[in-house]
Amino acid sequence: MSYVLPKRSIALLPIAVIVMAGVFRFVALDRIPSGFFRDEADKGYGAFCLLKTGADAQGRSWPLFISSLSIYTTPLYQYLLIPAVACFGLSEYVVRSPAALAGMLTVAFVFLLVRRWMGFWAAIVASFLLAVSPWHLPFSRWANQGILLPCFLTIFMLVREKSRERRLWVFGSCLALTGALYSYEPAKVLVPLLLAGLVLHDLFRRDSRDLKSDGILIGVLALSALPMLLFHLSHAEMSNARFSSISVFRGYEGDLLGVTVQIVRNFLEHVSPKYLFISGDANLRHSVASMGQLYLTECIALALACFAVIREKRREDVICIIWFVAAIFPASLTNEGIPHSLRTIGAVVPLTLLSARGFGVMIDYAASKGLSSKVGKGTLALLVATLCLIVLFMMDYYGSYASYSAQDWDYGWRDALARLQAERTTHPNAVISGWTSYPDVFIRFYMGLLPNPPGDLPPKGFSFLPFKSDASHYLERFPRPAVFLGRPGELQGLPVLETIRYPDGSPAWNIIEID
Repeated sequence: MSYVLPKRSIALLPIAVIVMAGVFRFVALDRIPSGFFRDEADKGYGAFCLLKTGADAQGRSWPLFISSLSIYTTPLYQYLLIPAVACFGLSEYVVRSPAALAGMLTVAFVFLLVRRWMGFWAAIVASFLLAVSPWHLPFSRWANQGILLPCFLTIFMLVREKSRERRLWVFGSCLALTGALYSYEPAKVLVPLLLAGLVLHDLFRRDSRDLKSDGILIGVLALSALPMLLFHLSHAEMSNARFSSISVFRGYEGDLLGVTVQIVRNFLEHVSPKYLFISGDANLRHSVASMGQLYLTECIALALACFAVIREKRREDVICIIWFVAAIFPASLTNEGIPHSLRTIGAVVPLTLLSARGFGVMIDYAASKGLSSKVGKGTLALLVATLCLIVLFMMDYYGSYASYSAQDWDYGWRDALARLQAERTTHPNAVISGWTSYPDVFIRFYMGLLPNPPGDLPPKGFSFLPFKSDASHYLERFPRPAVFLGRPGELQGLPVLETIRYPDGSPAWNIIEID
């Protein structure tokens, strides 16, 4: 793609796209998504503990792996969050800000990478598509470590390209790949698989420049992965608890054919047109209800990109395919929530690059035929349709999404706890319903409480009912006077001090007086 514009306008285009990406990610960050999910509260509280005590909520000093909601995970997001909490305090907006920043930076790095691979105009298209992506944008607006993965992988690819010209850049690519490895759990499979694919590709091409860099990469990555390996060996049960519960290998012990078939099925689910272009991830924290993970018109762009990849066999196109396959495979090893857009978040950038490649092929061909030709008119219609879909997505996400997804975001905790605090003078005891998960995380987050040794006791003045228990069975044991924070339908007949409602007006919580 090559078109003539004034130099000043050309220089401003990438800045405009990056600024637009930042606006889409930072505006109303504390209100959209509505509510505040338990994972987010836990990350914010973990960063708060590290800042105030130099240890996590369990008392471990600056851990390499952190206990998060009963599982062990990498603490990179919490560490990145510490400066923001130190400067601006603990709030929903602050906790989500590293994700928004990582999303915006990924757009910038995608522009730089694609400009090297495909030229300036393809870079503008790719960065614009990522800026408004119905896959990438939602994950840039809530506190999840997965959004760090595409950022580190894009930096790795960019710096790897620079190392072809100057060998010292290879150490930068090592650092970026190590960041990717420690950013999100699926990267433990993705990163080695990606590196293996790149090495095989370089061997096939007999590219001595890349092969020398690959050798350094393998050595440095092996050293950087050693602490992770030692942790998993010394804490095998705890570190593998989450994967063991969702592993595709459960139920297939000894059945190699059966588990292979299931892995292939899972992989195909992640590349199905229905999932990618129509329905998307069923989890409303991962996707809006109105469209797929990509815009419908991108199916044509991707088809053209595949045609171009087969015909031209460009090095950069093959790398995108390797990147995409490596990013999809880890989720194929699980049996929960398939297809799962968060566990495959690493695939969003290579798919966006291939979409930009396809749009470039389309526009170049239309330009050669003339805009007045059938091809030109068809291309123009497709571009207009893409813009219309982008507008529809933005209207959905920044409009009705906050209402229809609120129940998936643990909505209401901030308002409910504010009312409980207001009642403390007359009702010093608070009892929390069993029909919620990890209430202590929300209480400690919103009240800024440091952990009680050993870190697993309810905060003073609060009592938690057993998970999914009938509150009426415990009514006589409630400390008095007290307030009960319950779901609609619990302890009917007792006086309700306040009802916390979802954005659509339906009740989320009842605050009930117990005297």
